[in-house]
Amino acid sequence: MASADHTEAELRRAWRECALVGTTFEQAMQHVTLALTVRVIADRNRRRQARADAARQLDRKLAAANDND
Repeated sequence: MASADHTEAELRRAWRECALVGTTFEQAMQHVTLALTVRVIADRNRRRQARADAARQLDRKLAAANDND
């Protein structure tokens, strides 16, 4: 089920966020529209995580707070 762009874990997480009641992951990935929706949400999650990681790197206070040796 995983594509070249996303891992299966990313796709399953996006599928759970869709909250498709009565639809299994396999059924959703076989349905063209649902599969596209799951992939779009997986893309959104990846971009959201990248923005959070970038903000965390640039935040000097947070970096200093995490330097507890």
